[in-house]
Amino acid sequence: MPYVRRSSRHMSTEKKAAFFGLFLLTILCVSIIMAAANASPFVLGTEMNGDGSVEYLCLGMGCDSVF
Repeated sequence: MPYVRRSSRHMSTEKKAAFFGLFLLTILCVSIIMAAANASPFVLGTEMNGDGSVEYLCLGMGCDSVF
């Protein structure tokens, strides 16, 4: 079967689809980053020290004043 060159219109359609997918991925990443930046502290775990004080492992803004 001989090599058939795709038309430039077809390549343009593939590029449009790739850019649209990249655009959607960018919107998703920005949304996730903004949601994480505006979230309250999320406590992942706690640890009790020998002196009875508790340390918190957390994610988010304001972890220095968790409890």
